[in-house]
Amino acid sequence: MVEQAGGRRDSSAVPTIAELITAYRDRTGTPSYEVMARKVRSELQPNRLHQLHTATPKSFAEARTMELLAELLEVPVATIVLAYASSLGIPVKDSSTELARTLPPGTEKLTLEDRDAIRAIIKALIDARSDEMAIIEAWQADTQQTSAADPEPAGQEDFGLAARRGTSEGRRLREQQDRDAES
Repeated sequence: MVEQAGGRRDSSAVPTIAELITAYRDRTGTPSYEVMARKVRSELQPNRLHQLHTATPKSFAEARTMELLAELLEVPVATIVLAYASSLGIPVKDSSTELARTLPPGTEKLTLEDRDAIRAIIKALIDARSDEMAIIEAWQADTQQTSAADPEPAGQEDFGLAARRGTSEGRRLREQQDRDAES
């Protein structure tokens, strides 16, 4: 297990096999190694699952064991390989994004069209956030320029007068723009 100073686990460290099994059991509510073994047609024995969950492996598992663990735990085989490395004490960091780490199990089963649609949605959201930030930044810059050009705030009496007349400075400007546009 990769730990930081003070015994705290590095949040970017790849989870160990034991941690993956614990997370799977917590997520699915499957308490029994027998039930887990049946999920992979008993190709992994319950005692082997118990051993992986409670003891540190001494070496990498065989390829078939890793494939079965990936199937059982509903993660990509690469996750199992990296988890074995982490279990063996190799300091493996997770460089994926928060979004990638939180995708639900089974996303690898999505079709190319599904993935393209998801990418398009994500791109549209990123573009919308970028546009939103540009609008906010432009508004803030305009507000700062307006404040610098007119440092004197309007007096209270101006607001009262506008309220009695049923108009405001903004409304007056809009009406003037409308008149200018008509002529």
